[in-house]
Amino acid sequence: MAVEMSEVFWTFFITSMIGLLLKGGSMLYKSKCKTVECCCIKVDRDVDAEVKADVAEPHPKAIAPPNLMSGMAV
Repeated sequence: MAVEMSEVFWTFFITSMIGLLLKGGSMLYKSKCKTVECCCIKVDRDVDAEVKADVAEPHPKAIAPPNLMSGMAV
């Protein structure tokens, strides 16, 4: 029983940590901060190039879905 519980815990823990890392990376990308410092790591980004790339190729979520109800009679 303890072995099964341990496997479930570690599976949950690892997938949660991966999810947190992915969400953190997404938030960092959307923040458009020019300089990011964490502990002893410093990252300088070219935010202008990222904004131009985002305008040139909008994210799929930014495109509005078609209105499926427009052709239906009420």
